[in-house]
Amino acid sequence: MEWSNEEDRQVVMKLAKKSTITARRMNRIAAAENFLDLQHPAIGRAHFLKGEYAGYFALDLESKTRPSRLICKPTGKAEKRGDQYIKESITEFEVIKIERDYHKK
Repeated sequence: MEWSNEEDRQVVMKLAKKSTITARRMNRIAAAENFLDLQHPAIGRAHFLKGEYAGYFALDLESKTRPSRLICKPTGKAEKRGDQYIKESITEFEVIKIERDYHKK
């Protein structure tokens, strides 16, 4: 996992110190082998996005009552079939930003 913005990384690290949910999720995200591992709700409920963020995916960072998400871009040797990524080929990604509610855009 890479970060495009050091400030966002620092925000997440501060959240992880205050929230066991965030700390646990960050540890599990770091331990995941590929995108399929990230799809489990306890890890981050990874899901691909549409519209402005097409080609990116989101990971839940906090609880349902505080819905922060990491917006991520597949990197490395991620493969596509047509215009969709092959999920098991996503083993590296870059966190682009933290978003509270990308659905309202």
